[in-house]
Amino acid sequence: MKALIISGTAFLSSLCAFTALADHHSAPMIGGVEVFGCDFENGKDMDDFMKVAAKWNKFADKNFSKSYEAHLMTHYYFNDRQADAYWVGFTDNHHDMGIIADEWGATGSKLQAEFDAVCPAKSHTEYAWMKVHNNNEDQPLNGGLVDFQGCTFKEGASWEMLMAADAQMSAFMTKIEQHGRVYRWFPMNGAPSDGPDFLQLTWNDNASDRGEDIVKFVANGGLELANSLYSNIVMCKDGPTMLHSPLGGK
Repeated sequence: MKALIISGTAFLSSLCAFTALADHHSAPMIGGVEVFGCDFENGKDMDDFMKVAAKWNKFADKNFSKSYEAHLMTHYYFNDRQADAYWVGFTDNHHDMGIIADEWGATGSKLQAEFDAVCPAKSHTEYAWMKVHNNNEDQPLNGGLVDFQGCTFKEGASWEMLMAADAQMSAFMTKIEQHGRVYRWFPMNGAPSDGPDFLQLTWNDNASDRGEDIVKFVANGGLELANSLYSNIVMCKDGPTMLHSPLGGK
């Protein structure tokens, strides 16, 4: 298991392949993700981290010109801890991510020093997010659990095949009233080149919703449907489940 910090260079080449479908499909929304992994300094803990994060929330609201949403992730189900905590930041697109980075670099040095004194970053990875299924877009992510899978395209697979399979799976999930929101993260920079082509994330607001989704998915033939839809397209391996909580932002 490679926990959160898994990467490759597949996303840029995948975008090139995707352009071949432009005449027949609407391009999906591509958003920005950055992930910092950190270990606590001696004598420091999550309480210290949250105190600095509260200062950052006020700073972001005042100083950032674009939307940026931050979440804290920590391990729940795992067999390898690569970091004590993960800061995950989301933007609507990578231009906005770049603007935020410039604004932070110009005005955030004091807060950065406070973060470094508590939980200095040991990794910083860039991803691109893409929605697969979300019937709750009007509701914010208020915390809960996130299941991670690492997925690799099979030989002969295409974006068109994947999108067609996703449409059927999303319709099935809506029909059986799944709570989970499914997204993919495509690795870009700052991570190893030997990881899977993308990460697939399923977000649930709490453990009860997650458990109910599992029961409904299995009982209604979801495993069989997933195998029939994706067996010739991708190979996915289960990874960790993470706790997440919002830290604020702009």
